Amino acid sequence: MVFRTMKSIVQKAFAFMLPVTLIPIGETIALTASTADFKVYLNEVCSQNKSCFSDSYGVYSDWIELYNAGNVAVDLSGYGLSDDVNTPLQWVFPAGTTLAPHQYMIVFASKQASTAQEFHTGFALSKNGEVLLLSDPNGTVIQQLTIPTLGEDSAYGRTPDGGDTFEIMEPTPGLANQLVVSAPFFSADSGFYDTDFSLSLSSAGNETIYYTIDGSDPTTSPNAQIYTWPITVTDRTNEANLYSAYAEDDDSPQSICRGIGYQAPTFSVDKATVVRAAAKDENGIFSDVISRTYFITSGNLEQYADLTVVSLVTNPDNLFDSDTGIYVTGQQYIDWKNSDAYDPNKSVWDSDNITNYFSRGREWEREATVTIWEDGKTVVEQNMGIRIKGASTRNGAQKSFNLYARSEYGASKIEYPLIADNYDINGNLIDRYDSVSLRSVSDEVRLRDGFAQKLIADRENITTQDMTCCAVFLNGEYWGMYEITKKLSDYFIESNYAIEKENVAMIKNGELEEGAVSELDSFLAFIDQYSKLDLSDQANYQAVCDYIDIDSFIEHYAAGLYLGTYDWPNYNYAVWRNTGAAIGGNPYSDGKWRFISYDFDYTMGATYDSFGGVEGYAYDSFAHMDGKKADSPTSLFVQLLKNEEFRNQFAAVYCDYANEVLTLENANTMTEIYKSDYTDQLANTTVRWWGYFGGAKESNLAYHKNLYQNTTLQNIRTFFEQRAGYTLEDMKAYLNLSGSLQTITLQTNGNGRIRINSIVPETVDGAWSGQYYSDCPVTLTAIPADGEKFEGWSGDISGNDTTVVLTLSQALSVQANFTQTDMVQGDVNADGQFTIADVVLMQKYLLNMDSLNAPLAGDMLADGTLNALDFSLMKRAFYPTTL
Repeated sequence: MVFRTMKSIVQKAFAFMLPVTLIPIGETIALTASTADFKVYLNEVCSQNKSCFSDSYGVYSDWIELYNAGNVAVDLSGYGLSDDVNTPLQWVFPAGTTLAPHQYMIVFASKQASTAQEFHTGFALSKNGEVLLLSDPNGTVIQQLTIPTLGEDSAYGRTPDGGDTFEIMEPTPGLANQLVVSAPFFSADSGFYDTDFSLSLSSAGNETIYYTIDGSDPTTSPNAQIYTWPITVTDRTNEANLYSAYAEDDDSPQSICRGIGYQAPTFSVDKATVVRAAAKDENGIFSDVISRTYFITSGNLEQYADLTVVSLVTNPDNLFDSDTGIYVTGQQYIDWKNSDAYDPNKSVWDSDNITNYFSRGREWEREATVTIWEDGKTVVEQNMGIRIKGASTRNGAQKSFNLYARSEYGASKIEYPLIADNYDINGNLIDRYDSVSLRSVSDEVRLRDGFAQKLIADRENITTQDMTCCAVFLNGEYWGMYEITKKLSDYFIESNYAIEKENVAMIKNGELEEGAVSELDSFLAFIDQYSKLDLSDQANYQAVCDYIDIDSFIEHYAAGLYLGTYDWPNYNYAVWRNTGAAIGGNPYSDGKWRFISYDFDYTMGATYDSFGGVEGYAYDSFAHMDGKKADSPTSLFVQLLKNEEFRNQFAAVYCDYANEVLTLENANTMTEIYKSDYTDQLANTTVRWWGYFGGAKESNLAYHKNLYQNTTLQNIRTFFEQRAGYTLEDMKAYLNLSGSLQTITLQTNGNGRIRINSIVPETVDGAWSGQYYSDCPVTLTAIPADGEKFEGWSGDISGNDTTVVLTLSQALSVQANFTQTDMVQGDVNADGQFTIADVVLMQKYLLNMDSLNAPLAGDMLADGTLNALDFSLMKRAFYPTTL
């Protein structure tokens, strides 16, 4: 960006930008609002003023420039500015405000108070673009400007001043607008094309265009060419590998890993065509670089047209340069290796090894163009920051990435629902992200994380990472299968749990991730203190319950133990809490610490070490956990198990996992999905990164497809088929339970369901059965459907209490009975009467502003849906003339 070079010019210009009155002595009288010759224009806006010039408060606020292109002064009294089409006079010029001919006026778009020297609107401009309105005193919009997403210290203005054309330009508040060099125009957008085609590039002012097809920066690359004729876009798969040729070489600073013997593929990997171009004017100034990625689907690239595909395009030095490349060991490794401090026996997987790819922080973030397609349709294309992600996995050949949307690169958010069916606690689809991860899946072990998380994703007391599968191309070369994953951050909590990110504290693997250092200190001190106390004492136990969400704590350990997680506990966990005031109606805002479970690679029978001579499903995870009970937070969990209430609740939830959550039936459903959706992608990736072990590419692919379907997925099925029989016995022994497993059968009569402990199971043929230990009580709650009421229990128990606690000394059969209520039609708030309050509530419901207590009452047409027609009929009951 060259915008910061304008800073001194802008500061000089500020001296004469006095907005209140700009009529020199002796000037003609200002025009009134009714004058036809009104020629004041929204001339220039800056929505990301970071350093170009500050207001009188010393703040770099957004700003709006108006310009009077006429020959007489204009009275702006009563005119208004707004970024809300429903409120055109959101901010109004005070009486006596005039603008002299051919003069500029700056209005700061900020929430500061206006002064005698400058105006402030009380609203700010969105970083991601929005509409700006100029309206007359009657509220009639006379100019409407759609502001695009702008980078830091860039402006959007008319060329020339008062003209009809808008361009992104250098900021010139109070001065004539100056164009930057316009970026070249591409005749085709990024995307999937049936056949080869000719790509044309053009510039607005006949500037010289430089371009590259290897991902390098055309403004600096020695491989840049001057554009003179159309570029042929084709499937480049048969061309020699360029970036896929990087391999392991411990003597080279450009080695992409250490100690695993990685070799580059012996075949040509799939390749898209990447074209990067910039225009250069006669003064030697370049435009912004534009990057486009093209797939020609007449050959092997056809397989990607129906997938989610991510293209990362960045200057190769950002990845592979010895000093600046984030993907390689780097010169710092060579220097360390040749120093006395080097330990040749140190594990290459230790995250404190001195390499580029183990380096962290903002200085190891690089800019890249990120393009994402779904089923061949471009859904995201913007510049973002990329970093290497992970801990020990950074030493793997196929590395993971974190992607950051930042205003300095362009849009500060990704405005698209990248992960399907991903909703917040209020049921709203999450369609904005400030960062996401691309988690590498180079083999079947890495695939297990998503598999396991999907199985437990619906658990209300455990936080997991939603993800979706994708294929990644790096500078046009196939980089393998990844999963787009929600990155754990303060914004992750904000978007999922409606907690302001400024109020989020997060600890990850015992290290502070978000919030004040005092939060980490307090958490670790609490764990240490209460791990040593008698938690059978009710006061001590209550103190833990007040500090940590107990349900969340139990869920985290139940999932980790049942899945047989090997690189756990005290690792692959995070906790978070709201540090601000509690929010009414939001149970997650109570300030308690809650657990996040993630990274389930080594689960469901997978291990990097040994299960001690038994199958993975028979492995005693309780003994595994007990070996790590000296460390936080397992030290507290083990101590809590000595409290009978906590022990019984954990045992009940663990049986819930065996009976309903992690059953063979659920695993079979998931394996069929993974068999259909992941077989080809996983085989492609395995051969891409481990193909040097096998023979020809095609036979290697067939081998891995068969291995995945008939070995990996079958092993996972076997794990869930056998797991309960072993792990429930291990739990019984660890908790010193003396009872036996007893069967409880649940049935319903009428429309409703039964909650048992932490689950609400689906009945099959009207019944459901599960097994629980006789010395750990179970809790049943009757849940009537809308329009139904609970009439009482029958079978082996009786009574009308909605919730009952049972001890299973023997097998029991229990039935919950429900009958229809006397529903008042239209009574959507369920207060027993149909009033205008129900009409208002129905309107809010249809506008996604509120929920209904009795939705069935609002179905005026009795067609099984709630829509505007039902609302219209409700409204007509009180306003008969309303159509």
